[in-house]
Amino acid sequence: MRAIRAIALICLFTGFGAGASFAQQKKVIDKKFWAVGAGLALATVYDYETTFSTLNNRNYKEGNPIMKPFVDRGRPAVYAVNGAINAAAMLAAYKLKKNHPKIWWVIPVCLAAGHVFAGTSNLRLARSR
Repeated sequence: MRAIRAIALICLFTGFGAGASFAQQKKVIDKKFWAVGAGLALATVYDYETTFSTLNNRNYKEGNPIMKPFVDRGRPAVYAVNGAINAAAMLAAYKLKKNHPKIWWVIPVCLAAGHVFAGTSNLRLARSR
């Protein structure tokens, strides 16, 4: 249930359609755009849910100094910050897709890959207990 709320929050933060007419959106926001955005949201949820799962063991702590203050505050802070980051990434992808339709996906896919890598590292740590 938390994952569904997080995905909904991230989609809300992305502001799909803000400031553009529906005719322009049809050309830019298509199934591929939604799939990449959903993939980024799912990768983010995977990363942070495995982070919080691993942190249940007191032997581990958040290794990312930028995210540590937010992780220490809990899920709402983490998802709010990452929602804003994901929104910026998808806005950049939207603008890129308008002008450079072949490379628009690079930013969100790279962010998603980083989240998958971090989430997998979290799982490995959790299993090594």
